[in-house]
Amino acid sequence: MTDSYTDSHINSNVLTMLKSSANSTEAENILKENIPDWLLYSMEAYSADYPTLQKNWEYLCGKIGNPPQKIVIVENVYFDDEHKVLMEICNFLTKNGYCIRRKDEYIPCEVCEKAVPCVEIYENLKRRGITVPDIWRKKCKEC
Repeated sequence: MTDSYTDSHINSNVLTMLKSSANSTEAENILKENIPDWLLYSMEAYSADYPTLQKNWEYLCGKIGNPPQKIVIVENVYFDDEHKVLMEICNFLTKNGYCIRRKDEYIPCEVCEKAVPCVEIYENLKRRGITVPDIWRKKCKEC
């Protein structure tokens, strides 16, 4: 299987197209068209069961001067010399209020589709004393 996310497989104009996109829907469409199967789905916010995650995202967005856009779930994120274009895309999205997460890290709530961490991230948050529900669920407590 070839790695279709390497620099040689990504249209070098994607970043330019993203910079000129009018809104998050257009940006997502550009990514889906130019890097098929990388951007899997997006969510508007974190589940209310995980207020620290939402507050941290909002805080970071405030620091960079852009409002939160969407939590973008992607196939994978790479940090090496063969994926520089993808890293630039991730940096651009992050600086513009997006939160990039791997598909193995977060899932949408089965009901409201807000971001819920996977079991491993839930356990990590719990160990660190961060506010989380008593037990992990695939959906929000309110849903």
